Amino acid sequence: MDLRRRIFRWVAGWFIPVIMLSACGLGEVSLAKVTPQSPSSMVIFTTLSRNYSGPHGVLNISVDADGLPNVLTRTPPTGQTESGLTATLWLVITDRPGTYTSFRVQSGQTISFEGYEIKILRIAEYDRGAYYVEVEVSEGE
Repeated sequence: MDLRRRIFRWVAGWFIPVIMLSACGLGEVSLAKVTPQSPSSMVIFTTLSRNYSGPHGVLNISVDADGLPNVLTRTPPTGQTESGLTATLWLVITDRPGTYTSFRVQSGQTISFEGYEIKILRIAEYDRGAYYVEVEVSEGE
């Protein structure tokens, strides 16, 4: 009987408020606000993933919400200090789980991964503390 009571309290304490918030529209996020900068780019929202099919296999890219917003200040070779949001990209070739890895990235950065070049076009907030990363993927050398 005690186990049933604990399960009921857990459901009542977590599940019901989440359903009510969603029904009130407080949990809704407008994804329509985000327009890709180019037709060949992909917008990846935090905690979601996107696939890119290419000659090196299907590349799965996901964005980690942990640590966002995180501002990094750096001084590139030009000598001018830059500052901007960073995000963690998780990358894997879907049929090769041993390739699973992560990169901390910033807008304007290009990374190479398993024959692909991934250019980070922007990292931005789209609604109430929710973030996205826009990338452009191409076949590398």
